[in-house]
Amino acid sequence: MRQTRLFNGSMTRSYQRVVHAFGSLAMVLAVSATSLAADLPLYSWEAGLEDWSAANVTLTADSTLGVTDGLQSLHLNGLTSGFKNDVGYSQFNYLDAVPFDAMNRAAAAIAGGATDVTLEFDLAIDSSNVTTDGYAQLGMFVNSTGVGFKQYGTGNFLGGNAASTFPYVYNQALIDGASIVSIGANQYHVAVPLGPSYSLNIGAGSFFQIGFKSNGGWAGSMDLGIDNMFVSSSSFPFYEEETLFSWETPDDVGTPGVNEQLEGWGPSPLVNPATQALSITSTGATHGSSALQLDRTLLPDGFTWGSSFVLDSDLNPDPEIEDIDPTIQADIDSFVSKINGGARLAVDITYEDQYPIEPTFSQIWLAFTDGSAYYQAGSSSFDINNAVPGTTETLYFEISDFDDSTPGSSLNLATDGLATDTSFFAIALGTSTDGGAIYQLDNFRLFTVLPDSADFDEDDDVDGFDFLAWQGGFGTFGTGTLATGDANHDDDVDTTDFGFWESQFGPPAGPLGASVAVPEPSTALLGLVGLGLLLLRRQLS
Repeated sequence: MRQTRLFNGSMTRSYQRVVHAFGSLAMVLAVSATSLAADLPLYSWEAGLEDWSAANVTLTADSTLGVTDGLQSLHLNGLTSGFKNDVGYSQFNYLDAVPFDAMNRAAAAIAGGATDVTLEFDLAIDSSNVTTDGYAQLGMFVNSTGVGFKQYGTGNFLGGNAASTFPYVYNQALIDGASIVSIGANQYHVAVPLGPSYSLNIGAGSFFQIGFKSNGGWAGSMDLGIDNMFVSSSSFPFYEEETLFSWETPDDVGTPGVNEQLEGWGPSPLVNPATQALSITSTGATHGSSALQLDRTLLPDGFTWGSSFVLDSDLNPDPEIEDIDPTIQADIDSFVSKINGGARLAVDITYEDQYPIEPTFSQIWLAFTDGSAYYQAGSSSFDINNAVPGTTETLYFEISDFDDSTPGSSLNLATDGLATDTSFFAIALGTSTDGGAIYQLDNFRLFTVLPDSADFDEDDDVDGFDFLAWQGGFGTFGTGTLATGDANHDDDVDTTDFGFWESQFGPPAGPLGASVAVPEPSTALLGLVGLGLLLLRRQLS
Protein backbone atom coordinates (compact mmCIF):
# COMPACT_ATOMS: atom_id res chain seq x y z
CA MET A 1 0.00 0.00 0.00
CA ARG A 2 1.34 3.40 -0.91
CA GLN A 3 1.83 5.51 2.20
CA THR A 4 -0.16 8.43 0.75
CA ARG A 5 -3.29 6.27 1.09
CA LEU A 6 -3.14 6.74 4.83
CA PHE A 7 -4.28 10.34 4.45
CA ASN A 8 -7.80 11.68 4.32
CA GLY A 9 -9.11 11.70 0.77
CA SER A 10 -10.01 15.37 1.10
CA MET A 11 -6.33 16.36 1.38
CA THR A 12 -4.65 17.51 -1.80
CA ARG A 13 -2.07 15.19 -3.32
CA SER A 14 0.67 17.83 -3.05
CA TYR A 15 -0.09 18.45 0.62
CA GLN A 16 -0.01 14.71 1.30
CA ARG A 17 3.44 14.50 -0.27
CA VAL A 18 4.79 17.45 1.69
CA VAL A 19 3.47 16.10 4.99
CA HIS A 20 4.88 12.69 4.14
CA ALA A 21 8.25 14.15 3.16
CA PHE A 22 8.48 16.42 6.20
CA GLY A 23 7.56 13.59 8.55
CA SER A 24 10.17 11.36 6.93
CA LEU A 25 12.87 14.02 7.11
CA ALA A 26 12.42 14.27 10.85
CA MET A 27 13.67 10.69 11.06
CA VAL A 28 16.30 10.86 8.33
CA LEU A 29 19.28 10.89 10.73
CA ALA A 30 18.31 7.45 12.00
CA VAL A 31 17.46 5.87 8.65
CA SER A 32 18.94 2.46 7.88
CA ALA A 33 19.25 0.54 4.64
CA THR A 34 16.37 -1.87 5.10
CA SER A 35 13.89 -2.57 2.33
CA LEU A 36 10.48 -0.96 2.54
CA ALA A 37 7.73 -3.53 2.84
CA ALA A 38 6.32 -4.87 -0.42
CA ASP A 39 2.61 -5.51 -0.75
CA LEU A 40 0.95 -8.55 -2.33
CA PRO A 41 -2.73 -7.92 -3.15
CA LEU A 42 -5.40 -10.32 -1.94
CA TYR A 43 -8.77 -8.71 -2.66
CA SER A 44 -10.30 -5.47 -3.90
CA TRP A 45 -13.64 -7.02 -4.97
CA GLU A 46 -13.59 -5.48 -8.44
CA ALA A 47 -14.88 -8.71 -9.99
CA GLY A 48 -17.67 -9.23 -7.45
CA LEU A 49 -17.58 -11.16 -4.20
CA GLU A 50 -14.49 -13.08 -5.37
CA ASP A 51 -15.44 -16.24 -3.45
CA TRP A 52 -16.41 -14.42 -0.26
CA SER A 53 -19.52 -15.62 1.57
CA ALA A 54 -21.45 -14.82 4.75
CA ALA A 55 -23.70 -16.79 7.05
CA ASN A 56 -25.31 -14.04 9.15
CA VAL A 57 -25.32 -10.89 7.05
CA THR A 58 -26.08 -9.81 3.49
CA LEU A 59 -22.85 -9.57 1.55
CA THR A 60 -22.43 -7.52 -1.63
CA ALA A 61 -19.61 -6.09 -3.69
CA ASP A 62 -20.58 -2.52 -4.51
CA SER A 63 -19.49 1.11 -4.54
CA THR A 64 -21.60 2.41 -1.67
CA LEU A 65 -19.28 2.09 1.35
CA GLY A 66 -15.56 2.25 2.01
CA VAL A 67 -14.11 2.04 -1.49
CA THR A 68 -10.37 2.79 -1.32
CA ASP A 69 -8.99 0.65 -4.16
CA GLY A 70 -10.77 0.52 -7.49
CA LEU A 71 -14.53 0.98 -7.78
CA GLN A 72 -15.96 -1.60 -5.35
CA SER A 73 -15.57 -2.85 -1.80
CA LEU A 74 -16.90 -5.79 0.18
CA HIS A 75 -20.10 -4.51 1.83
CA LEU A 76 -21.53 -6.18 4.96
CA ASN A 77 -25.14 -4.97 4.92
CA GLY A 78 -27.45 -4.76 7.93
CA LEU A 79 -25.24 -6.28 10.62
CA THR A 80 -27.27 -6.71 13.81
CA SER A 81 -26.17 -7.35 17.41
CA GLY A 82 -25.57 -10.68 19.09
CA PHE A 83 -22.79 -13.18 18.45
CA LYS A 84 -22.37 -14.14 14.82
CA ASN A 85 -19.81 -16.39 13.18
CA ASP A 86 -18.80 -15.93 9.57
CA VAL A 87 -20.14 -12.44 8.89
CA GLY A 88 -17.76 -12.46 5.94
CA TYR A 89 -15.21 -15.08 4.95
CA SER A 90 -13.22 -16.32 2.01
CA GLN A 91 -12.16 -19.89 1.42
CA PHE A 92 -9.59 -20.07 -1.34
CA ASN A 93 -7.14 -22.55 -2.77
CA TYR A 94 -5.13 -23.03 -5.94
CA LEU A 95 -8.15 -21.96 -8.03
CA ASP A 96 -7.81 -18.40 -6.71
CA ALA A 97 -4.36 -17.77 -8.16
CA VAL A 98 -3.69 -14.22 -6.92
CA PRO A 99 -4.66 -14.53 -3.23
CA PHE A 100 -3.42 -18.11 -3.04
CA ASP A 101 0.01 -17.17 -4.36
CA ALA A 102 0.17 -14.14 -2.06
CA MET A 103 -0.70 -16.15 1.04
CA ASN A 104 1.71 -18.93 0.10
CA ARG A 105 4.49 -16.37 -0.28
CA ALA A 106 3.55 -14.83 3.07
CA ALA A 107 3.59 -18.28 4.67
CA ALA A 108 6.99 -19.00 3.11
CA ALA A 109 8.33 -15.70 4.45
CA ILE A 110 7.11 -16.57 7.94
CA ALA A 111 8.65 -20.04 7.71
CA GLY A 112 11.89 -18.38 6.66
CA GLY A 113 11.98 -16.26 9.82
CA ALA A 114 10.33 -13.02 8.66
CA THR A 115 8.79 -11.17 11.60
CA ASP A 116 7.19 -8.25 9.76
CA VAL A 117 4.49 -10.06 7.75
CA THR A 118 1.14 -8.30 8.13
CA LEU A 119 -2.39 -8.80 6.83
CA GLU A 120 -3.88 -5.38 6.08
CA PHE A 121 -7.18 -3.94 4.89
CA ASP A 122 -9.28 -0.78 4.91
CA LEU A 123 -12.43 -0.71 7.05
CA ALA A 124 -15.38 1.68 6.80
CA ILE A 125 -18.22 2.05 9.32
CA ASP A 126 -21.81 3.20 8.69
CA SER A 127 -23.71 3.38 11.98
CA SER A 128 -26.51 5.64 10.74
CA ASN A 129 -29.09 2.88 11.28
CA VAL A 130 -28.06 2.19 14.89
CA THR A 131 -31.09 3.24 16.97
CA THR A 132 -29.64 2.56 20.43
CA ASP A 133 -25.92 2.66 21.02
CA GLY A 134 -24.24 -0.38 22.56
CA TYR A 135 -21.04 -2.33 22.47
CA ALA A 136 -19.79 -3.69 19.15
CA GLN A 137 -17.00 -6.22 18.61
CA LEU A 138 -15.30 -7.58 15.52
CA GLY A 139 -13.20 -10.73 15.56
CA MET A 140 -10.97 -12.08 12.82
CA PHE A 141 -9.61 -15.50 11.88
CA VAL A 142 -7.27 -17.14 9.40
CA ASN A 143 -7.06 -20.79 8.49
CA SER A 144 -4.52 -22.77 6.50
CA THR A 145 -3.51 -26.36 5.92
CA GLY A 146 -0.02 -25.51 7.13
CA VAL A 147 -0.95 -24.18 10.59
CA GLY A 148 -4.68 -24.62 11.08
CA PHE A 149 -7.34 -22.31 12.50
CA LYS A 150 -6.10 -19.17 14.32
CA GLN A 151 -8.26 -16.32 15.54
CA TYR A 152 -8.90 -13.17 17.46
CA GLY A 153 -12.16 -13.75 19.30
CA THR A 154 -14.72 -10.96 19.27
CA GLY A 155 -13.33 -9.62 22.54
CA ASN A 156 -9.70 -9.61 21.41
CA PHE A 157 -9.58 -7.66 18.13
CA LEU A 158 -11.67 -4.54 17.48
CA GLY A 159 -14.31 -3.09 19.79
CA GLY A 160 -16.16 -0.01 21.02
CA ASN A 161 -19.69 1.35 20.98
CA ALA A 162 -21.45 0.89 17.65
CA ALA A 163 -22.52 4.51 17.12
CA SER A 164 -19.69 6.32 18.90
CA THR A 165 -16.32 4.74 19.76
CA PHE A 166 -16.10 1.73 17.43
CA PRO A 167 -13.49 0.68 16.39
CA TYR A 168 -10.50 0.63 18.72
CA VAL A 169 -7.95 -2.16 19.20
CA TYR A 170 -8.39 -4.55 22.13
CA ASN A 171 -5.44 -5.39 24.39
CA GLN A 172 -4.57 -8.78 22.91
CA ALA A 173 -4.33 -7.34 19.42
CA LEU A 174 -2.35 -4.37 20.76
CA ILE A 175 0.12 -6.73 22.42
CA ASP A 176 0.59 -8.44 19.05
CA GLY A 177 1.22 -5.09 17.39
CA ALA A 178 -2.05 -4.73 15.49
CA SER A 179 -2.81 -1.15 14.54
CA ILE A 180 -5.65 0.97 13.23
CA VAL A 181 -5.16 4.36 11.55
CA SER A 182 -7.86 6.80 10.51
CA ILE A 183 -7.81 7.49 6.76
CA GLY A 184 -11.01 9.54 6.59
CA ALA A 185 -14.41 10.04 8.16
CA ASN A 186 -15.37 6.65 9.62
CA GLN A 187 -12.67 4.97 7.54
CA TYR A 188 -9.62 3.15 8.90
CA HIS A 189 -6.61 1.18 7.78
CA VAL A 190 -6.05 -1.99 9.83
CA ALA A 191 -2.76 -3.92 10.00
CA VAL A 192 -2.51 -7.30 11.74
CA PRO A 193 0.80 -9.18 12.31
CA LEU A 194 1.03 -12.79 11.14
CA GLY A 195 3.45 -15.32 12.58
CA PRO A 196 4.03 -17.99 15.23
CA SER A 197 4.45 -15.36 17.97
CA TYR A 198 1.08 -13.76 17.23
CA SER A 199 -2.55 -14.74 17.51
CA LEU A 200 -2.87 -15.09 13.72
CA ASN A 201 -0.52 -17.31 11.75
CA ILE A 202 -0.51 -19.17 8.45
CA GLY A 203 1.49 -22.00 6.93
CA ALA A 204 2.08 -23.00 3.33
CA GLY A 205 -0.30 -25.56 1.91
CA SER A 206 -3.23 -26.09 -0.44
CA PHE A 207 -5.89 -24.06 1.36
CA PHE A 208 -6.28 -20.67 3.06
CA GLN A 209 -9.18 -18.86 4.68
CA ILE A 210 -9.74 -15.34 6.00
CA GLY A 211 -12.87 -14.30 7.85
CA PHE A 212 -14.63 -12.14 10.40
CA LYS A 213 -17.08 -12.66 13.27
CA SER A 214 -19.05 -10.13 15.31
CA ASN A 215 -20.80 -9.55 18.61
CA GLY A 216 -22.63 -6.64 20.16
CA GLY A 217 -25.47 -5.17 22.16
CA TRP A 218 -26.74 -2.29 20.01
CA ALA A 219 -30.21 -1.83 18.56
CA GLY A 220 -30.79 -1.39 14.86
CA SER A 221 -28.12 -2.29 12.35
CA MET A 222 -24.74 -1.16 11.07
CA ASP A 223 -22.86 -1.64 7.81
CA LEU A 224 -19.18 -2.40 7.30
CA GLY A 225 -17.12 -1.89 4.16
CA ILE A 226 -13.83 -3.72 3.59
CA ASP A 227 -11.41 -2.96 0.76
CA ASN A 228 -7.77 -3.07 -0.33
CA MET A 229 -6.83 -6.32 1.47
CA PHE A 230 -3.21 -7.39 1.09
CA VAL A 231 -0.26 -9.01 2.84
CA SER A 232 2.94 -7.04 3.36
CA SER A 233 6.55 -7.75 4.32
CA SER A 234 10.01 -6.40 3.62
CA SER A 235 11.01 -9.98 2.78
CA PHE A 236 8.82 -10.01 -0.34
CA PRO A 237 11.20 -9.33 -3.21
CA PHE A 238 10.55 -7.01 -6.13
CA TYR A 239 10.77 -8.88 -9.42
CA GLU A 240 11.79 -8.08 -12.95
CA GLU A 241 9.63 -10.10 -15.34
CA GLU A 242 10.77 -11.47 -18.71
CA THR A 243 8.59 -13.47 -21.10
CA LEU A 244 10.43 -16.53 -22.42
CA PHE A 245 7.66 -17.86 -24.66
CA SER A 246 4.39 -16.29 -25.81
CA TRP A 247 4.07 -18.09 -29.15
CA GLU A 248 3.74 -14.90 -31.20
CA THR A 249 6.42 -15.74 -33.81
CA PRO A 250 4.83 -15.66 -37.30
CA ASP A 251 4.83 -18.90 -39.27
CA ASP A 252 7.18 -18.87 -42.26
CA VAL A 253 5.29 -20.11 -45.33
CA GLY A 254 8.67 -20.89 -46.90
CA THR A 255 9.20 -23.74 -44.43
CA PRO A 256 6.04 -25.85 -44.78
CA GLY A 257 7.42 -28.62 -42.60
CA VAL A 258 7.98 -26.34 -39.59
CA ASN A 259 5.52 -24.15 -37.67
CA GLU A 260 7.65 -21.30 -36.34
CA GLN A 261 4.73 -20.21 -34.14
CA LEU A 262 5.51 -23.13 -31.84
CA GLU A 263 8.86 -21.41 -31.11
CA GLY A 264 10.73 -24.70 -30.96
CA TRP A 265 8.20 -26.65 -28.91
CA GLY A 266 7.06 -30.08 -30.05
CA PRO A 267 6.29 -33.66 -28.98
CA SER A 268 8.96 -35.17 -26.78
CA PRO A 269 11.26 -37.37 -28.88
CA LEU A 270 11.47 -39.74 -25.91
CA VAL A 271 7.72 -40.42 -25.75
CA ASN A 272 6.19 -42.75 -28.34
CA PRO A 273 3.33 -42.79 -29.15
CA ALA A 274 2.65 -39.09 -28.56
CA THR A 275 0.77 -38.24 -25.38
CA GLN A 276 0.35 -34.47 -25.87
CA ALA A 277 -0.56 -32.68 -29.11
CA LEU A 278 0.52 -29.05 -29.50
CA SER A 279 -1.01 -26.37 -31.71
CA ILE A 280 -1.41 -22.60 -31.86
CA THR A 281 -4.69 -20.90 -30.99
CA SER A 282 -6.04 -17.48 -30.10
CA THR A 283 -8.06 -18.95 -27.24
CA GLY A 284 -6.41 -18.26 -23.90
CA ALA A 285 -3.98 -15.65 -25.23
CA THR A 286 -2.87 -13.47 -22.30
CA HIS A 287 0.29 -11.99 -23.83
CA GLY A 288 -0.27 -11.05 -27.45
CA SER A 289 -2.83 -12.79 -29.65
CA SER A 290 -1.64 -16.41 -29.63
CA ALA A 291 -1.37 -19.21 -27.11
CA LEU A 292 -0.05 -22.77 -27.08
CA GLN A 293 -2.86 -25.33 -27.04
CA LEU A 294 -2.05 -28.60 -25.29
CA ASP A 295 -4.31 -31.55 -26.07
CA ARG A 296 -3.89 -34.13 -23.33
CA THR A 297 -6.83 -36.33 -24.45
CA LEU A 298 -4.30 -38.62 -26.16
CA LEU A 299 -3.49 -40.01 -22.70
CA PRO A 300 -6.65 -39.95 -20.56
CA ASP A 301 -4.99 -40.99 -17.30
CA GLY A 302 -1.46 -40.77 -15.92
CA PHE A 303 1.73 -38.72 -16.02
CA THR A 304 3.74 -37.84 -19.10
CA TRP A 305 6.63 -35.64 -20.18
CA GLY A 306 4.80 -35.26 -23.47
CA SER A 307 6.32 -32.06 -24.90
CA SER A 308 9.71 -30.39 -24.98
CA PHE A 309 11.86 -27.50 -26.17
CA VAL A 310 15.36 -28.64 -27.12
CA LEU A 311 18.56 -26.79 -28.06
CA ASP A 312 21.67 -28.79 -29.02
CA SER A 313 24.58 -26.82 -30.44
CA ASP A 314 26.78 -29.85 -31.12
CA LEU A 315 25.96 -30.71 -34.73
CA ASN A 316 28.16 -33.82 -34.83
CA PRO A 317 26.43 -36.95 -33.46
CA ASP A 318 29.83 -38.44 -32.63
CA PRO A 319 30.32 -37.80 -28.87
CA GLU A 320 34.07 -37.66 -29.43
CA ILE A 321 33.85 -34.79 -31.91
CA GLU A 322 32.42 -31.36 -31.15
CA ASP A 323 31.05 -29.21 -33.95
CA ILE A 324 29.44 -26.27 -32.13
CA ASP A 325 26.94 -24.02 -33.88
CA PRO A 326 27.68 -20.56 -32.39
CA THR A 327 24.14 -19.25 -32.91
CA ILE A 328 22.53 -22.17 -31.09
CA GLN A 329 25.22 -22.04 -28.41
CA ALA A 330 24.48 -18.36 -27.80
CA ASP A 331 20.81 -19.25 -27.25
CA ILE A 332 21.80 -22.02 -24.83
CA ASP A 333 24.09 -19.70 -22.90
CA SER A 334 21.31 -17.11 -22.69
CA PHE A 335 18.73 -19.58 -21.36
CA VAL A 336 21.16 -21.08 -18.84
CA SER A 337 22.15 -17.65 -17.56
CA LYS A 338 18.55 -16.55 -17.19
CA ILE A 339 17.36 -19.71 -15.43
CA ASN A 340 20.36 -19.74 -13.09
CA GLY A 341 19.68 -16.11 -12.17
CA GLY A 342 15.91 -16.48 -11.81
CA ALA A 343 13.75 -16.79 -8.72
CA ARG A 344 10.44 -18.11 -10.05
CA LEU A 345 8.57 -19.03 -13.20
CA ALA A 346 4.95 -18.59 -14.18
CA VAL A 347 2.66 -19.63 -16.99
CA ASP A 348 -0.95 -18.67 -17.63
CA ILE A 349 -3.33 -21.57 -18.22
CA THR A 350 -6.84 -21.34 -19.67
CA TYR A 351 -9.42 -24.11 -19.55
CA GLU A 352 -13.13 -24.87 -19.33
CA ASP A 353 -15.43 -27.69 -18.29
CA GLN A 354 -15.15 -30.57 -20.77
CA TYR A 355 -17.81 -33.00 -19.55
CA PRO A 356 -17.87 -36.01 -19.58
CA ILE A 357 -14.16 -35.58 -18.80
CA GLU A 358 -14.14 -35.03 -15.01
CA PRO A 359 -10.62 -35.17 -13.57
CA THR A 360 -10.13 -35.15 -9.81
CA PHE A 361 -6.72 -33.49 -10.26
CA SER A 362 -4.70 -31.83 -13.02
CA GLN A 363 -1.13 -30.53 -12.88
CA ILE A 364 1.47 -28.99 -15.15
CA TRP A 365 5.08 -30.07 -14.65
CA LEU A 366 8.29 -28.42 -15.87
CA ALA A 367 11.81 -29.78 -16.09
CA PHE A 368 15.14 -28.19 -17.06
CA THR A 369 18.17 -30.19 -18.10
CA ASP A 370 21.71 -29.43 -19.22
CA GLY A 371 22.21 -33.01 -20.36
CA SER A 372 23.36 -34.09 -16.91
CA ALA A 373 21.05 -32.97 -14.11
CA TYR A 374 17.27 -33.14 -14.62
CA TYR A 375 15.59 -30.52 -12.44
CA GLN A 376 11.81 -30.89 -12.18
CA ALA A 377 8.85 -29.42 -10.27
CA GLY A 378 5.06 -29.53 -10.46
CA SER A 379 2.42 -26.82 -10.24
CA SER A 380 -0.46 -26.68 -7.83
CA SER A 381 -3.48 -28.61 -9.10
CA PHE A 382 -6.14 -26.86 -11.17
CA ASP A 383 -9.78 -27.90 -11.57
CA ILE A 384 -11.55 -27.77 -14.93
CA ASN A 385 -14.84 -29.17 -13.63
CA ASN A 386 -17.68 -26.63 -14.02
CA ALA A 387 -15.20 -23.99 -15.21
CA VAL A 388 -16.77 -21.50 -17.60
CA PRO A 389 -15.10 -20.94 -20.99
CA GLY A 390 -12.13 -18.63 -20.72
CA THR A 391 -11.27 -19.47 -17.11
CA THR A 392 -7.64 -18.42 -16.69
CA GLU A 393 -5.23 -18.70 -13.79
CA THR A 394 -1.51 -18.34 -13.30
CA LEU A 395 0.60 -21.30 -12.22
CA TYR A 396 3.79 -20.44 -10.32
CA PHE A 397 6.98 -22.47 -9.98
CA GLU A 398 9.68 -21.43 -7.51
CA ILE A 399 13.17 -22.10 -8.85
CA SER A 400 14.03 -23.47 -5.41
CA ASP A 401 11.38 -26.21 -5.89
CA PHE A 402 13.24 -27.79 -8.82
CA ASP A 403 15.17 -30.83 -7.59
CA ASP A 404 17.33 -33.13 -9.68
CA SER A 405 15.45 -36.39 -10.24
CA THR A 406 18.64 -38.35 -10.94
CA PRO A 407 18.75 -41.25 -8.43
CA GLY A 408 20.99 -40.40 -5.50
CA SER A 409 21.30 -36.73 -6.44
CA SER A 410 20.66 -33.92 -3.96
CA LEU A 411 21.13 -31.11 -6.49
CA ASN A 412 18.71 -28.19 -6.53
CA LEU A 413 18.29 -25.72 -9.37
CA ALA A 414 18.41 -22.66 -7.09
CA THR A 415 21.61 -23.65 -5.32
CA ASP A 416 23.46 -25.73 -7.92
CA GLY A 417 22.10 -24.44 -11.21
CA LEU A 418 22.52 -25.60 -14.77
CA ALA A 419 26.02 -26.20 -16.10
CA THR A 420 27.35 -23.02 -17.69
CA ASP A 421 29.59 -24.89 -20.16
CA THR A 422 26.89 -27.14 -21.59
CA SER A 423 26.15 -27.48 -25.29
CA PHE A 424 22.71 -28.94 -24.57
CA PHE A 425 19.64 -27.36 -22.99
CA ALA A 426 16.05 -28.57 -22.84
CA ILE A 427 12.76 -27.78 -21.16
CA ALA A 428 10.24 -30.58 -20.71
CA LEU A 429 6.53 -29.87 -20.32
CA GLY A 430 4.63 -32.54 -18.46
CA THR A 431 1.07 -33.15 -17.36
CA SER A 432 -0.38 -35.27 -14.60
CA THR A 433 -4.12 -35.95 -14.45
CA ASP A 434 -6.75 -38.66 -14.25
CA GLY A 435 -8.85 -36.92 -16.89
CA GLY A 436 -6.85 -35.72 -19.88
CA ALA A 437 -8.36 -32.58 -21.41
CA ILE A 438 -7.45 -29.58 -23.57
CA TYR A 439 -5.72 -26.51 -22.11
CA GLN A 440 -4.15 -23.33 -23.45
CA LEU A 441 -0.84 -21.97 -22.13
CA ASP A 442 0.59 -18.49 -22.58
CA ASN A 443 3.14 -16.02 -21.25
CA PHE A 444 5.72 -18.51 -19.98
CA ARG A 445 7.83 -16.07 -17.99
CA LEU A 446 10.75 -15.80 -15.62
CA PHE A 447 10.97 -13.57 -12.54
CA THR A 448 14.33 -12.25 -11.39
CA VAL A 449 14.78 -10.50 -8.05
CA LEU A 450 15.69 -6.86 -8.51
CA PRO A 451 18.59 -5.89 -6.23
CA ASP A 452 18.39 -2.70 -4.19
CA SER A 453 20.67 -0.24 -5.94
CA ALA A 454 21.54 3.40 -5.29
CA ASP A 455 23.46 3.70 -8.56
CA PHE A 456 20.77 6.00 -9.91
CA ASP A 457 22.77 7.22 -12.90
CA GLU A 458 23.86 3.64 -13.72
CA ASP A 459 27.55 4.47 -14.07
CA ASP A 460 28.64 1.52 -11.89
CA ASP A 461 29.42 3.52 -8.75
CA VAL A 462 27.46 5.18 -5.97
CA ASP A 463 28.61 8.74 -5.48
CA GLY A 464 27.47 12.32 -5.10
CA PHE A 465 25.84 12.40 -8.50
CA ASP A 466 23.53 9.62 -7.36
CA PHE A 467 22.69 11.66 -4.28
CA LEU A 468 21.73 14.58 -6.51
CA ALA A 469 19.47 12.27 -8.53
CA TRP A 470 17.78 11.11 -5.33
CA GLN A 471 17.49 14.68 -4.03
CA GLY A 472 15.84 15.78 -7.27
CA GLY A 473 13.27 12.98 -7.08
CA PHE A 474 12.67 13.08 -3.32
CA GLY A 475 8.97 13.21 -2.51
CA THR A 476 7.86 11.27 -5.60
CA PHE A 477 5.26 8.68 -4.68
CA GLY A 478 3.84 6.08 -7.03
CA THR A 479 5.90 7.03 -10.10
CA GLY A 480 9.49 6.80 -8.90
CA THR A 481 12.15 5.18 -11.09
CA LEU A 482 15.80 4.27 -10.63
CA ALA A 483 16.79 7.45 -12.45
CA THR A 484 14.78 9.60 -10.03
CA GLY A 485 16.12 7.92 -6.88
CA ASP A 486 13.98 4.81 -6.28
CA ALA A 487 16.55 2.33 -4.97
CA ASN A 488 14.18 -0.41 -3.81
CA HIS A 489 11.71 -0.49 -6.72
CA ASP A 490 8.63 0.46 -4.69
CA ASP A 491 7.80 3.41 -6.99
CA ASP A 492 8.48 5.92 -4.20
CA VAL A 493 11.52 8.16 -3.66
CA ASP A 494 11.86 8.57 0.09
CA THR A 495 14.24 8.24 3.02
CA THR A 496 14.43 4.47 2.59
CA ASP A 497 16.11 5.06 -0.76
CA PHE A 498 18.45 7.57 0.89
CA GLY A 499 19.42 4.83 3.33
CA PHE A 500 20.51 2.63 0.45
CA TRP A 501 22.56 5.48 -1.02
CA GLU A 502 24.16 6.12 2.37
CA SER A 503 25.11 2.46 2.88
CA GLN A 504 26.36 1.94 -0.68
CA PHE A 505 28.20 5.27 -0.94
CA GLY A 506 31.81 4.96 -1.99
CA PRO A 507 34.60 7.03 -3.53
CA PRO A 508 33.59 8.01 -7.07
CA ALA A 509 35.51 6.23 -9.80
CA GLY A 510 37.48 8.34 -12.29
CA PRO A 511 37.56 12.14 -12.58
CA LEU A 512 33.81 12.71 -12.18
CA GLY A 513 34.04 13.53 -8.51
CA ALA A 514 36.65 16.21 -9.08
CA SER A 515 34.52 18.30 -11.42
CA VAL A 516 31.58 18.98 -9.12
CA ALA A 517 31.53 19.75 -5.41
CA VAL A 518 29.11 17.31 -3.76
CA PRO A 519 28.10 17.59 -0.10
CA GLU A 520 29.02 14.80 2.27
CA PRO A 521 26.07 12.82 3.69
CA SER A 522 25.91 14.80 6.95
CA THR A 523 25.81 18.14 5.11
CA ALA A 524 23.26 16.77 2.68
CA LEU A 525 21.00 15.72 5.52
CA LEU A 526 20.98 19.22 6.96
CA GLY A 527 20.20 20.61 3.53
CA LEU A 528 17.31 18.19 3.12
CA VAL A 529 15.72 19.13 6.41
CA GLY A 530 15.91 22.79 5.40
CA LEU A 531 14.45 21.96 2.01
CA GLY A 532 11.57 20.08 3.61
CA LEU A 533 10.77 23.04 5.85
CA LEU A 534 10.84 25.41 2.89
CA LEU A 535 8.55 23.19 0.82
CA LEU A 536 6.15 22.81 3.70
CA ARG A 537 5.95 26.58 4.23
CA ARG A 538 5.32 27.16 0.53
CA GLN A 539 2.57 24.57 0.34
CA LEU A 540 0.80 25.82 3.44
CA SER A 541 1.03 29.53 2.55
